[in-house]
Amino acid sequence: MVGFFIHTIVEKERTQYFKVYPNPTQDRLYIDIKKLNEFHIIEHMALMDAQGRQLKEWKNVPTHFFIDTKAFSNGNYFLKIRTNKSEETLPIVI
Repeated sequence: MVGFFIHTIVEKERTQYFKVYPNPTQDRLYIDIKKLNEFHIIEHMALMDAQGRQLKEWKNVPTHFFIDTKAFSNGNYFLKIRTNKSEETLPIVI
């Protein structure tokens, strides 16, 4: 008797909570948080260099926001975003 297994993959539609664009950017980096049916806010956001040093931070900002990136040198950065619902660190290229 030969046995076999049937494996089924069910993919759920991925929803993107944080949207950061354009990436790479030159002048402005836009941050949009997905609209929810409940209250949410960006509690804390920090821009860090490639070595993890915090360069700038923002607190209690709206869910649609932009960062003026002209003051930062070209290179690789990380944007750490924390809302009252989720937290994520995203790579950014300026």
